[in-house]
Amino acid sequence: MQTNQVKIEITFGLEFTRDGERISATRRAVGLTCITNVAVALFEGYTLHEGSGGWLDKPEMKGLGEKGKLVTEKTATIILYAERLDERVPSVVRTIKDTLVQKCVAVAITPVNFNIR
Repeated sequence: MQTNQVKIEITFGLEFTRDGERISATRRAVGLTCITNVAVALFEGYTLHEGSGGWLDKPEMKGLGEKGKLVTEKTATIILYAERLDERVPSVVRTIKDTLVQKCVAVAITPVNFNIR
């Protein structure tokens, strides 16, 4: 049997807020628990990968040092599967942005075919 679905990958920072303030270990743990609970409630499952990423420090950011420098941080990517795109994806994105105080997250959508034998 073959099923057609979409793979949804949402990548977000784990170390700094949108204002450049460091995210505490407690806030990160609570945030990840909240995010994964929402993912399970909406998609019935998820995969979570940790990685690293970078972005340029902007003048409006507080406390990160020299402006215009590359800031690297630990990241996470949550992977979700669905039969179609709907309001669940923006709900997960809002949860990530609100709980970890993120300005933006990266969302990649890929059509996939599963062969189930």
